[in-house]
Amino acid sequence: MARRRRSRPHVALIVESSIEYGRGVLRGIARWLRGHGPWSIFLEQRELGAA
Repeated sequence: MARRRRSRPHVALIVESSIEYGRGVLRGIARWLRGHGPWSIFLEQRELGAA
């Protein structure tokens, strides 16, 4: 029987990062990922009012 490789989870983040709150959210996510990785992350930064 062939062994299945565990694939790493893929996550997309859309975070408004122009204010401190959004940057804090990203810091918290990064801290969590260091202990629970590996993950594949796509980050799209947004500014206030961006569509």
